[in-house]
Amino acid sequence: MRNIKIYKLFYFIGLVILTQMLSTHWGFAQDLLKFSTEHKERVFLSEYDEKINFSNSKMPFDKFSFINIRVGYAFVKLSTEKNNTIEKKYPFNTLSLSYKHSSFNSNKFFWEYEISYMYYEWSLENIPVKYMVNNIPIMIYFGYQNPGSNTIKFMPRIGLGYGLIITKAELQGTLYKQLNQTSVSSALMASLGVDIALRITKQIFINLGLHVMVSKDLKTSNGTDTYIIPKFGLNMQF
Repeated sequence: MRNIKIYKLFYFIGLVILTQMLSTHWGFAQDLLKFSTEHKERVFLSEYDEKINFSNSKMPFDKFSFINIRVGYAFVKLSTEKNNTIEKKYPFNTLSLSYKHSSFNSNKFFWEYEISYMYYEWSLENIPVKYMVNNIPIMIYFGYQNPGSNTIKFMPRIGLGYGLIITKAELQGTLYKQLNQTSVSSALMASLGVDIALRITKQIFINLGLHVMVSKDLKTSNGTDTYIIPKFGLNMQF
């Protein structure tokens, strides 16, 4: 009986020690788990704050690129003679193709590179000569567009460029065909205009514009020729 009591006593003491050890280690495990969770939360919040600060300080802008095709009619005012007559034979005498892209890390400003073809005919009073002009302006424009609206864009622009002008002079009447001649000249050009673009699909806009262009021939001492050109076309974003 005495041995049984001693065994029970040792059993009881061992049970108490085991319980105390488990309690101690369980508390340590809980503290370790709590510390790990709090550390992860602090790391997450720190990384989140860094992302927010980065996005606020270096917010990416909406880049854009467009291919534009336009047709128009050029109302021409020449400087060569006061009594010249411009013949209006075609509903459109201007075709242009351009590439436009955003500039200066902004969705407000853009550069546009344009090549155009313009054709018109003119003659002088009481002189049987008709001049047929092929004008090829190559222009670089800088412009602004309102960034707030995705439906309608208002885009003023100003540009400088170079023009290749091919002129064919033709005497009227079959007896003088052998006297026809063609000349090639170059000109400095400047342009000021405004476009309004209306979105019709996600990537296509209808473009309406009015441009004023002046041209100074580099080979002659004549004044400047003036072109007032209403235009209509499509802008395709990519």
